[in-house]
Amino acid sequence: MCNCIVDFLRVMGYTTAYVFVFIFALLCEAAVSRSCASISSSGYASAQRKPKGFGSAKRAVIIGMDGFGGSHFRNSTNHYPTLRSFIEQGSYTTRARGVFPTKSGANWVTSLTGLSVMQHGVFSNQWSHKNGDPSDETSYSVPPITGRGLPKSIFTEVKKKDQKLQTAMMFTWELVKYFACNNSDIDVWHWGGDGVTCDSKDPENCYHQRDLKTMRAATANLVRNKPILTFIHLDMVDFAGHATCWGCTAYYRALKSVEMKIKILLDTLKNTKGSNGKSMLDGTLIVIISDHGGWKNHHNYRKPFSALVDIPILIRGPCVLKNNSLENTFVSILDVVPTVLNAIGVEKSEFMRGQVLQQIYH
Repeated sequence: MCNCIVDFLRVMGYTTAYVFVFIFALLCEAAVSRSCASISSSGYASAQRKPKGFGSAKRAVIIGMDGFGGSHFRNSTNHYPTLRSFIEQGSYTTRARGVFPTKSGANWVTSLTGLSVMQHGVFSNQWSHKNGDPSDETSYSVPPITGRGLPKSIFTEVKKKDQKLQTAMMFTWELVKYFACNNSDIDVWHWGGDGVTCDSKDPENCYHQRDLKTMRAATANLVRNKPILTFIHLDMVDFAGHATCWGCTAYYRALKSVEMKIKILLDTLKNTKGSNGKSMLDGTLIVIISDHGGWKNHHNYRKPFSALVDIPILIRGPCVLKNNSLENTFVSILDVVPTVLNAIGVEKSEFMRGQVLQQIYH
């Protein structure tokens, strides 16, 4: 090889040879630049790929079970076959983390918005949309980072994609009304307490009737309008915890009652055909979540501990791995909204800090 180069230099003359080598080097550099640009472009395109499970479901239902503690469910899963089916037919954890403070207002707003407490500004159960638009900087409230007033929610992102997509919200707890009333992002909403007469001597039955009315409204709307997104809030478990204690007999009795209502939903979806002629259950992502656990008869402690902040997240639906434990994976309540949006083919907003739980998919 060396001899060939020497002969070449002698024939061409050293000056001409140097010019030739210089031009050759420039051409090589240009080729390398084009190659790097191609790799960079390819890498960017790869980064823009949708997460696993994007658009895998025709619709999604989020079921919020108020006061459903991960520590309390973890020790009793075999007693609840319908809830157990979410473990056997899907992905699950009983150790997901809620947000602090462990108050229903803060955590349910996080579940509806995908925002942290400091982002949405809901710190207590006494919040209203007026608190989202404080008159001055010492009003003991902060505006949401999505804009003053009501925080933008999961429903906002659905409507942003297509105004024709149907959404629904059914709930037992009155505070959630602030997200439903006069909200153009929600097509149908229902408060389960409307029209229910409660006997002060039997408050447990009152909460049962409210939750049942809420679930019946949700299933009826799913059959009638087939919304792409439905949020259902049920309150009986939390009531039982406060009335007696988390882990007491009444608490587990309430859990059984709520499980019965979830079975009503599953049976309705199974027996109703979608536009493709198949069971609606086959095309529906269902996610069961909670806001907090509890200890003794409340959850408003100044310092967090597992019995308070550990909550179940149970997921079943199209393409979701079965019997897939996420117990040893950090999962946050912040991940619910991005994961649900991803499943129905909607991208999360720039403000959402949670991640799509891609580990639930094949």
